[in-house]
Amino acid sequence: MRSRFTVGLLVLLSLTFVGAACGGDDDSSSATTTTAPEEARASDAAVAAGLHAITGIGDDIAAAVQAGDSAKAADLVEKIEPAWQEIEGTIKANDEDTYLAFEDAFAAIGLAVKDGDGTKASTVAGDIRTAADSYLEAHPA
Repeated sequence: MRSRFTVGLLVLLSLTFVGAACGGDDDSSSATTTTAPEEARASDAAVAAGLHAITGIGDDIAAAVQAGDSAKAADLVEKIEPAWQEIEGTIKANDEDTYLAFEDAFAAIGLAVKDGDGTKASTVAGDIRTAADSYLEAHPA
C-alpha cells in the first residue's frame, strides 16, 4: 500500500512540475499583435492627406522620368508604399475597386520608371490622380 501511495505522490508531483513549466509564460502583455496594412483603418482626414501626398509623388515621378532622372524617379517610387500603407485599409474597406485601381497604378508607374517611359509615367500619374479624386468625391474628409 505504501509503495502505491509513494508512486501516486511522485506522479502527482511530476504532473505539477510539468504543468508549471508549460503554463508559466502566458504573459499576454508581452505579446504583440500586428495588423496588416489592408486591415488598418485611418480617419477620412488622414486618407485625404495620404492621397494628396501620393498624387504629388506620382506627379514628381512622371516629371523625373520625363527629365531622364531615373535615379530620382526610382527613389520616389519607394516613397509610395509607406504613404499607401497608412491609408490602404480604409480605401479597401470603403471601395475595393478603387483600392485595386491604386494597386495596379502603383505597379504600372514602377514599370514606367524601369522602362524610362515618360509618356506612360505621365498617364499613370493621371490615373492615380483620377482615382484619388474619385475616392475623395465619394468619401470626403
